[in-house]
Amino acid sequence: MLLGLPEPALVAVVAYGVTALLFAAGQWRAAVLARRGAPRATANREPPSVAAPARVVFLGDVQRGVREVAGPVVDVVRAEGASLLVSGGDLASHGEAPYHGIVGAAFDRAGLAVPFLVVPGNHDLEPSGRDTDLAAGRALFERVVGPRRWTAHVGRLLLVGTDDAVGAVEDAELDWLERVVGAHDGPWVHVAHRPPRRMLEPGTPWGSGRERLAALFAAKPPVLAVSGHLERDAEAVADGVRFVVNAEGGDVSGGRWRAPPGFRVLVADVSAEGAVTLRRLDLRRRLSLATALDQLLVRLWADGRRFPGLLFAAPARALAALLRR
Repeated sequence: MLLGLPEPALVAVVAYGVTALLFAAGQWRAAVLARRGAPRATANREPPSVAAPARVVFLGDVQRGVREVAGPVVDVVRAEGASLLVSGGDLASHGEAPYHGIVGAAFDRAGLAVPFLVVPGNHDLEPSGRDTDLAAGRALFERVVGPRRWTAHVGRLLLVGTDDAVGAVEDAELDWLERVVGAHDGPWVHVAHRPPRRMLEPGTPWGSGRERLAALFAAKPPVLAVSGHLERDAEAVADGVRFVVNAEGGDVSGGRWRAPPGFRVLVADVSAEGAVTLRRLDLRRRLSLATALDQLLVRLWADGRRFPGLLFAAPARALAALLRR
């Protein structure tokens, strides 16, 4: 016996204490990351105007893979001399502030310096990967990342990012898109998370509820439509428009910790006239232990909001509440 406790009880007390400290560390780190926000290079609030010829790197779905993706992506942006990095959504794994902070910390550690534009994906907006509180997810994205729609110029080429992440595309979104494209005299590229066509079906038919977008594409075809969301990359030319699904950006599906060794980015060379030439690059993952630790601690924070993790997180929460008084 020690401290008046039988050995099994003492072991249980020590184990509980150590676990409670880990959950406390998770709550502390989640709070820090929630304040940190998106990568410093994020440019949704002030999209750039880039002289052409130029190079743009498009990043697919990342989510949990950010611990192995941020460094190699920044390396390829530097090696390619790219002027702009564009995310097609699902950059974060959950639409909550600490998860956005994980992404921000990862890309800042990696030294991302070029402007970074992000369209929202369903995981960027939904707290648990389900459409539970979309208004809150959208408001958080706008506060942390910036506007959910944007335009940027690369020479004569107009890049247009829109939000089609969850549910039907809003009429206001389509009204804005029609105005922006109608006012532009030159080539343009559409960037959104969900493919407007059903890319894995024969004939790639338009998705449900995409009639207005189809009419706009028919009236003023983009030179390229980039999306993500699917489980694998895909490509098709339909009605004179090149549709590219750029999904294999490093996501680790199914909650697994181990991931396949590689992922892909899409590199676009933009000429002075606005013509676009595409290349896919296969990249090797490289683990960031600091980002992996952030993910582990934020997972503890998330688990501490429900049983049985709530039992271990309770002491730190009670102490925090006491200190706030």
